[in-house]
This record gives sequence, C-alpha cells and structure tokens, in this order.
Amino acid sequence: MNSEKDYPADTKKLRDYMFNLRYCEYNTTRKLLVEACMVPGYTFNNWLSGTARIPELAKQKINEVTGKQIF
Repeated sequence: MNSEKDYPADTKKLRDYMFNLRYCEYNTTRKLLVEACMVPGYTFNNWLSGTARIPELAKQKINEVTGKQIF
C-alpha cells in the first residue's frame, strides 16, 4: 500500500519551502507569513496540510515576505 498523501501542487511548493528551512527559522518565518497574509495560524496549518486552498493574494504575499519565487 502506498500511504503517502498526494498534495495539491501549491501545497507541495509551500511545504517544500517551509520544511527545508532551518529549525530556528521555521517559527519566525511562519509567524511572518501568518501576519502578512492576515490569517489565523490554523489556516496556515491547513494550507500546509492541503485541506485548504491557498488564495492567489496570499501566494503573492508569501513570495514578497520570503523574497523567493515559491509560486
């Protein structure tokens, strides 16, 4: 059995970026993204888990805050 979950493409991109951060950078980056996108922390967690779609405006804000072209 293949127990690996198939995530949407946008979720995979965000997960790859966040999970490749160093341990000490993860929480600060997460906090910056939550504040910049003006969403609660649980919504950001839903984006990472693939249970909620990432809005286009949030994608632009994530790219601005991180300084990288994630999406």
